[in-house]
Amino acid sequence: MFNSYNTFENPPPIETIDNIMLDFDNVNKYQMNKWLKYIQESCSY
Repeated sequence: MFNSYNTFENPPPIETIDNIMLDFDNVNKYQMNKWLKYIQESCSY
């Protein structure tokens, strides 16, 4: 998806990431809520 929005001249393609292991236990909950809200609004989720 990123590659279709990339407007740089002759950008190298970004490869698909198969699996990401994220540790949300040590994340600041306030910052996480702000980030999730941003994602939801940006993606109309």
